Amino acid sequence: MKSPLDLAKEAVHGDRRLDYGTPEQNHTRTAALWSAYLGVPVNAGDVCMLNILQKVSRERHARKMDNLTDIAGYAENAFLVGPFNGTPAELPERTAAELAAAAELRAIQLHVGAAEEVARFTGCANGLDAYVCYVHNEIESAIGLLLRGRRG
Repeated sequence: MKSPLDLAKEAVHGDRRLDYGTPEQNHTRTAALWSAYLGVPVNAGDVCMLNILQKVSRERHARKMDNLTDIAGYAENAFLVGPFNGTPAELPERTAAELAAAAELRAIQLHVGAAEEVARFTGCANGLDAYVCYVHNEIESAIGLLLRGRRG
């Protein structure tokens, strides 16, 4: 049986490049998407490290050779996308106000997403209506429980 390191080396330096491009191309593309989604800068090295953390989480749930192989592969990719010279990765400077605004925007996006989910379950037309419907339904349920309790 091959070790996770051997399997990872074959994957990183083998035909996978034909499928996804070089590690730098692949992880830089992913970093751009994650940066746009999260509203914070993410670089190719961050993508490798976050993928390693995901594999650690999976390994905690169920031990599999695939997790160890992928951890080794992402570590190799992190080395390849560099720079790897013992210094922290360079990130664009962002002010506290920019970071706060990005966090606020993400919070709003999450609330809108939650309201849209409620809309699907309640049959309301839009997110705001859904939230009102949700609160109304919760109040009706609470009143129903109170009335049944008084009768009981």
